[in-house]
Order: sequence, then structure tokens, then C-alpha cells
Amino acid sequence: MKTSLSHLILSLSLGAWLAPVQAAEPPAANLGDAPLKIVEKYNPAFPARLLQQGIVRGEAQIIFLVDSAGKLGDYLVTAYTHKDFADVALGAIKTWKFAPSQVKGKPIGTVVDMRFIFEMNGVVTIDRRPGVILASEQWETEGRFAYQPCPARQLDRPLKTVRVVKPVYPKELGDQGIAGKVLIEFYIDEKGKARMATASRASNETLAMIAIAAVEQWEFEPPTRQGKPVLVCANQEFSFEPGK
Repeated sequence: MKTSLSHLILSLSLGAWLAPVQAAEPPAANLGDAPLKIVEKYNPAFPARLLQQGIVRGEAQIIFLVDSAGKLGDYLVTAYTHKDFADVALGAIKTWKFAPSQVKGKPIGTVVDMRFIFEMNGVVTIDRRPGVILASEQWETEGRFAYQPCPARQLDRPLKTVRVVKPVYPKELGDQGIAGKVLIEFYIDEKGKARMATASRASNETLAMIAIAAVEQWEFEPPTRQGKPVLVCANQEFSFEPGK
């Protein structure tokens, strides 16, 4: 059954529940105790075709996953001034080699949000971004990017789920009285798939992992604006309360 996310409240077993999904800023990077390192990096070149067209500056923004083995996993282009910039930036990322983040000495997967700024003189600035583009900047400067996430308020219709997977709240955590809230931020791509879920706020690491694992399986009606599929940012808060 399709459910409007503007009215989504699901009762979950063992006391986990969901507040309504809301529009959000793009997900922030998830840093470990020992942060992710790029141990071999190839910088993309300014696209020659754009120089021939008189384009002398540009930008691309890409969010991607590096797994616990240091391998590139899923990736998502979130903004660009011209698609050629995104193509060469993504091509460069695919050649990079990484040393994974570590928490308490254990390698973990990390979501990285990066901005590539291209200059005519051949300088490419690569910046690890803590959750930008900010919503206020993003929507007020519409037209700066040829492609970027669409504000939820500008969609043709409210977001609707076609598949919601409930977080599995382990009984042993409930028995220990472990409770808390987790805020998950994620993208919904043009096909309606939840992508790049990260915990921007969590009172417990295990609960955060449970919530992320659930959201990564969510599916939506493809979001559209003026009839065209678009990328959207969203967030979802989970509350885990034992005994409820």
C-alpha cells in the first residue's frame, strides 16, 4: 500500500517508531575515530570541450561510500554546473585508493561528500564537505547549478513510499533498557530509491546502524518536478523505546 510520507507514522515492534519524513539538508559525512584517508589521488582535468565553449569555471558535487576494506562502493552525483564536470570528477574518484576510517581500531565504511571546483588555469580544488550544499544556499541560488536536489515543496506531489522496511530493534537491547533517537539523512534518487543514508544524530551507535540498514531498503514513487524525475533530500527520525 502506498503511503504519503507527510503523514507517515508506523508502529514498530519492540518500541521503535518513525516520525514523519521531512525535507532535509544533504546528508553529512560520517567520520570515524581515524578518518578516511585518500592514499592515492588523481585530480581530474578541466574538460577541454567546455573550454572550447568559453566555459572557464565549474563545480561538481559527489557523495560516495568507501567500505571497510577501502573499496569504492555506491556513489551519487548530487550537483553540477555542467555534466562534463561531474563526469570527469567521478572518473577521477573511481581511480582513487583509500585507507578506510577506523573506530576503536576496527575499519568501518564511510560516506564522503566532496566538492570539485574547476578553474580555467587548470587548478582543481577538491574539498571534503560537511553536509553542504546548505538548504538555504541551495534553494536561494537556484540556477547556479544545472543539476541539484529539488526542494520537497517544489515536487509535483508529496513523497510516497512504496516499500518501507522497519528497523529491527534487537530484544537484547530492549532487555538492557537501551533506548534512544536516531536521525537518518538520505537522498531519494530519480528512480525512487533511498540512497546514501547516514546518521546525522544518534544516541547509540548500534541503533544508528539498525536505522541506516532499514532506510537503505526504502523505495518511493519516483519524485518529479514539472513531470521530470528529480533528486530529493529527506530525513527520518527513529525513536527506540524498550517495553512500548
